[in-house]
Amino acid sequence: MRIAILNYHPSTNIGGSEIQCDLVSRELVRQGHHPVYLALNLPKQQSVAEEMASLPYPVLRLKGPSDVGSLLRAHSIDVLYWRCGRSLLLRTALAARQVHVPVIYAISGWSNVKPVWYRNVSRAPGLRSRLASVFQPLKGMVKSRLNWEGLKLVQGVISNTQYILDALPYGGGLPRLRKTIYNIAPERDDVCEFVWPRPFVAWVANLQRIKNPDTMVEIARRLPEIDFLMAGRIKESAFNYFADSARLPSNLHYLGPLQPSLASGMMAAARCLVHTCSPEGFSGNLIQAWRQGCPTIVLHHDPDGIIRASGAGAHAGGLERCVELIAEVYSEDRLRSKWSEAAAQLVEDRFNAAKNVSSLVDFCFEVLASQQEHLSAG
Repeated sequence: MRIAILNYHPSTNIGGSEIQCDLVSRELVRQGHHPVYLALNLPKQQSVAEEMASLPYPVLRLKGPSDVGSLLRAHSIDVLYWRCGRSLLLRTALAARQVHVPVIYAISGWSNVKPVWYRNVSRAPGLRSRLASVFQPLKGMVKSRLNWEGLKLVQGVISNTQYILDALPYGGGLPRLRKTIYNIAPERDDVCEFVWPRPFVAWVANLQRIKNPDTMVEIARRLPEIDFLMAGRIKESAFNYFADSARLPSNLHYLGPLQPSLASGMMAAARCLVHTCSPEGFSGNLIQAWRQGCPTIVLHHDPDGIIRASGAGAHAGGLERCVELIAEVYSEDRLRSKWSEAAAQLVEDRFNAAKNVSSLVDFCFEVLASQQEHLSAG
C-alpha cells in the first residue's frame, strides 16, 4: 500500500506527532509498504536534503494545500494519513477529494474534536501581548470552525485515546469509520547515554501553558534534596525565565531542548518522569519513558486510565500527593523497580510498533473499501 503521511518533519520540528509520523513511516517500510512523507515547511538547505536522503522513506517538500493533489497523483497514493492538527484541513481534504484519495484524520487532542477551538498561551507583559490576547483567539476560532468543515470531507478517523474519540459526535456529515490506535514506542536502542552526578527526577516537554512547567518550580521548592532536570524548548515567552538559573530553585536544572535519543537516555537514568501537563491526548513523553523502564507520576491526567490499570506509575490528582509520590519513588528502590517492570511490560502490550501499525494498515484497507463502494454507488 502507498500511504502519504502529512505533517511537519521531526528533522525540523521536534514534537510528539512528528516523532510518531517518523516511527510509523519506518515501520510501514519494514512491513513492505510504501510510505511517502509530505513535510510542511521543509527548508531547502542542502544539509536538510542530505539528511532526508538517508531516511528509509522518501520525504517530499509540501508548500501548502495547492501541492497536495499533484503530489498524491504523481506518487499513486492510495490513502492520505493526516496528522497535523486542523490548520489547512479543509483545503487539503478538498484537494485530496479531487484526485479520489481518501483521507484518514488522526486525532491527538481535544482541539481536534470540537467545532470551535483556540488554545490560549502564556504571554510576556506588554501592550503588544495584550492586543494579541484579544485578536489572536478570535482569528483562531474562526479558522478552527472553517477547518471543522474539512473533517466532514475525510473518510476515517483514528485517535490515540479512546476518551477523546468518544467525544467526537456522530452525524452531521462527520465520518462514521473510527478506530482507536495507540501511539507506538520509539526504537528500543535509540538511546544516548545520559550522565548526571546525582540521582534525579525528570520532566520532558516543550515549555508552554498546557504543559504547566511552572508547577515544577513549586515541586522543586518542596523537595530541595532532590535534583529535578527539565528538558524541552521554550515555546511561550512567559517561560523565558527558565533560561536564567538564578530565577530557579538551586535543585531545578533547565537543560533546554534535547534530541529524542538523549531525552530517552535521561529517562532511562531518572528515578521517575513527572508529568504536569493538562489533559490533551496521549503524551508521547509517557510512552518514551515507559520504553526506558522509567515510571511516570502524572499530576492531572492518566489517559484512558492506563497508568492505574498497568501499575506503570501513579496518578497523583493533586500537588500534595504528587510531591509525596515523588519522594517515595525517589527513596524506595523496591517501589521504583515494581513500577519500572510494569512500564516495560505496558510498552509491549499496548504500544508495540508492529501490532499498532498493522492495525493502521487494516484501517486504511477498510477506508479504501468504503470509498470504492461509495464511488460505485455514485
